[in-house]
Amino acid sequence: QAILDIAVSEMFVEVEKLASRAGVDLREFTLMPFGGGGPMLGAFLARELGMKRVMAPRRPGVVSALGGLVADLRGDFIRTIFSPLTAASLPEIREAFDALAQEGRDWLAAQGHDAAAELTLSCDMRYLGQSYEIEVVLSPQWLAGANPEAIKQAFHRTHEQLYDFHDPVGEIELVNVRLSAIGAGPALSFPEIDEIGAAAIPARRLPVYT
Repeated sequence: QAILDIAVSEMFVEVEKLASRAGVDLREFTLMPFGGGGPMLGAFLARELGMKRVMAPRRPGVVSALGGLVADLRGDFIRTIFSPLTAASLPEIREAFDALAQEGRDWLAAQGHDAAAELTLSCDMRYLGQSYEIEVVLSPQWLAGANPEAIKQAFHRTHEQLYDFHDPVGEIELVNVRLSAIGAGPALSFPEIDEIGAAAIPARRLPVYT
C-alpha cells in the first residue's frame, strides 16, 4: 500500500502542476490513464484529484505507439517581433504570418504531404514591463482589419484565465508570432464497444495471505 501511495502522490503533484498552469478545474474532466500500469492506478489518482470519471483505453499498453502511427504531421515555426500591439504593427504581424505560412507549406511538401494544410496562428504577448509571455491563439480574421482590439481582448481573457486578473488599460507588447502547419494523419476506424450497465464479474478469485 505504501508503494501505491507514493506512486499516486508523485502523479498527483505533476498533474496538479499542469492543471494550475492551464487554469482548469480538473473536476470537470475525465481521467484517461494509459501505459501498462495506468488503469491500475487511475481510480486512486482520480480520487485524489477530485475527478469523478475514469476512462481506461482498451489497450492501454500501446496507446503511445498507436498515437505515433495516427498522429498528424506537424511543424512549428516562430518569428520574433518586439513590438507594441497597435494598429500600426498589424501590417508587420500579417507579413510575418504570411512568411511563416509559406515556410510551413513548403515543409509539409518536403515531408511528402500533398493535401491541404491546416494552419494555426498564435502570438507570445505580455503586458509592457513583464518578464514573461503567454501564448494566445489567434483567428486569421483578427488580422484582416486595421483594429487589433480582438487580439487584445483574447490576450486579456487568457491572462485572466491563467493568473485570475488582467489589466484592461495596460499596454500590450508582442514578442513572437507562431504558426503550426498541420497535415492530417491517416484516418483509422475502431470497433465500438457495447456499454455494459451491470457491475463487472470477477473472472476468478485468489486467496491472499498476509
